[in-house]
Amino acid sequence: MAPARSIKSVVGLNTGNRSGMRFSVHALRPSEAQAHFLGKFSPSAKPCNLPADGPENRFPHSKGMKIISKKTVYKGKYLKVIKKEFLTKTGKKKFWECVKRKNAVVIFSLTKKKEVILERIYRPPVDSFVIELPAGLLDKKGETPREAAKRELLEETGYFAKKLILVLKRPLDPAVLSNELFCFFAPNVELKGKAKTEDTEEIEVLKVPLKKLVSFLLNPPQNTKVDIKILSFLPILKNKKLI
Repeated sequence: MAPARSIKSVVGLNTGNRSGMRFSVHALRPSEAQAHFLGKFSPSAKPCNLPADGPENRFPHSKGMKIISKKTVYKGKYLKVIKKEFLTKTGKKKFWECVKRKNAVVIFSLTKKKEVILERIYRPPVDSFVIELPAGLLDKKGETPREAAKRELLEETGYFAKKLILVLKRPLDPAVLSNELFCFFAPNVELKGKAKTEDTEEIEVLKVPLKKLVSFLLNPPQNTKVDIKILSFLPILKNKKLI
């Protein structure tokens, strides 16, 4: 087991953008992109008006498209690649390549000082470090999603969550993946010790003030990508009045 890097607060942290310029998160101002994002997904935005007869009539099940056969073409330790034969809406037979993986958990956690706990972790698929929320697979027998979320947060960051709120459960990437993601919110997390990461995990734990989060994600450190799921969390948490 290899220890994670020390926790770093982003306040005052100098990070470089792609042009080579350097900046402090304190000096950032809301950009037009931020304003558009925050305005478009504001909790005060008007809801979608559905017909009085209910959404099931507006969004009916497909009358023609359906899966007619499945074949596993690759089986690895953590995933399977499945080739699905299906009928199109005009009755033609086509194939779709899918990936089956275990369900997963992700945790949006806040300290008492309203700092978001993030990870800068190396990801081989993109050959880059990526800013992410703490997360992990439901790969331990008998473990509930809530138990897995609490364990992953503690193992990867050293932070303990007394309270975990299930915000939603949704498909992660339905065009390719069949698994679902359990999204938790953890308020007032506390640092309990050093992270205990695996040899395959190179993680740097970051603390980002909630008010600076969008600015930080839109202007990440050099040689670092950002997981878009972080931004998708914000309007949902605001809508539920959790932040």
